[in-house]
Amino acid sequence: MLDQPMTSKMIAEKDGAIGRLIFNNPARHNAVSLEMWEAVTQIIDDFERDDAIRVIVVSGAGGRAFVSGVGRIFLVGGRSGLSGIRANRNVSRCNF
Repeated sequence: MLDQPMTSKMIAEKDGAIGRLIFNNPARHNAVSLEMWEAVTQIIDDFERDDAIRVIVVSGAGGRAFVSGVGRIFLVGGRSGLSGIRANRNVSRCNF
């Protein structure tokens, strides 16, 4: 089992055949940061390796928003101009 996601803004839980992936950034309506996006791939990979997991429930913490979108920093990958655009293209190619 995944000991700890890369960030506290993502929560992974397992309960029998159910895997839970929770976006935990309620102060920003669960806006997704680059570190959160990377943690999602880590969590999904862990669920995929676990033969007991049959379904994944995805939700957002805080009760106000599932996911409001991506944060501004994520959009440019912490970079500006052309290098930011290239970084975004590489991140968006993640396969689940």
